[in-house]
Amino acid sequence: IIQWLRRTPETKDIPVIMISATDPEKFKARALSSGVVASFHKPIDTGKLLDTIKTVFDQEASPKPATAN
Repeated sequence: IIQWLRRTPETKDIPVIMISATDPEKFKARALSSGVVASFHKPIDTGKLLDTIKTVFDQEASPKPATAN
């Protein structure tokens, strides 16, 4: 699903936070290499999850630097 989101122009810039119950080491490496902004393993620390969501929203709301053409 993440690969599809990243390939699709309309969804390629949507930040994704992934949650899983699989092996934490394998999951984290695979998740981050696929382009997610953060990953969490169950059981979830809800405080950390909420902090991460806030950080992602704050980053998305920040003005982006202009690029030269």
